[in-house]
Amino acid sequence: MFRRYLEGLRDSMTVMIGYLPVSLVFGMTAHLFGFNIIEATLASALIFAGMSQFVLISLINVSPIYATLLASIINLRHLIYGCMIVQKCNISRRVLPFIALGLTDEVFVLAISRSDVTEQYILGLVAGSYLSWVAGTIVGVMLGREASIVGVASSLAFALTILFVAILVLYVKALKDVIVVICSTVMTVLLYLYGLGQVAPLVVLVVTLLVYLSVLGRACI
Repeated sequence: MFRRYLEGLRDSMTVMIGYLPVSLVFGMTAHLFGFNIIEATLASALIFAGMSQFVLISLINVSPIYATLLASIINLRHLIYGCMIVQKCNISRRVLPFIALGLTDEVFVLAISRSDVTEQYILGLVAGSYLSWVAGTIVGVMLGREASIVGVASSLAFALTILFVAILVLYVKALKDVIVVICSTVMTVLLYLYGLGQVAPLVVLVVTLLVYLSVLGRACI
């Protein structure tokens, strides 16, 4: 049983490689937005959802309600992740909250791709990914205090784009997926060009979801 946990911890190293630079950027960004080390660390420890955390720290001073709503909608996909994981393997109630907290996109992809996945393996994945994200956030805030290192954030931020693109490629499997990605990208660019950048994520997310469900529904008829 412990061997499966160690296997998950070993496999989480691939996630850690992507999480460390992104969490460093989050910590630096949080510091630049006026968050102290305790607030930034709590955001990573309690939320543990990269995109949502960036949304919260960038928009919460503009509109706390909108920031919370957008972050919550972005994280709705985790409900589907949880249902699929529970169906794939038997997870006891005592560890369910820990797995629910750590079920990120990358952890889900690694777990769902294995035929012999167990709760101990998932806990290993979650542990390594979670600790690397929180540790990276702490280091990022500390580095953000150094004026000479602030410029590094713009370079490390590219790791976030790479990580999202890598995840996106894993999900794009059919022509309809490609169409949805292209349409959502064009819609986002247009909204930003017309000065609607702050509402762009929410609008694009809702419209894309409705279109995707519509296409999916017609395909099932």
